[in-house]
Amino acid sequence: MCVRDRTRFKGGYAKASKEDRGCALPGHITEERSANTRRPTIAVGTRVRVRAAANLRVAPFCDAKVADVLERGETVTVMAAFGSWYEVGRNGRALGFVGASLLAGAKGR
Repeated sequence: MCVRDRTRFKGGYAKASKEDRGCALPGHITEERSANTRRPTIAVGTRVRVRAAANLRVAPFCDAKVADVLERGETVTVMAAFGSWYEVGRNGRALGFVGASLLAGAKGR
């Protein structure tokens, strides 16, 4: 479930996750990533699960404004790929961009 309503502030953008350190990953994801450095790409249309609280950005860049924060365990659909970023959405509507390392295949696709 999105935390959009709880994180809104003046200016219309969401507050970044407390764990936000630009493009730095949470510790457990960094460890997993170093053991498996080559992540397979996720196909457009694939339903994915958010691995940790993830900042949903308005553009595929570390310094782009945070539009929302996705909670760990939420599911979204990959709509497009941009390098190490994915544009994600729900019900055919784009929500924003999330770093690839924060997404994993959802069970029960």
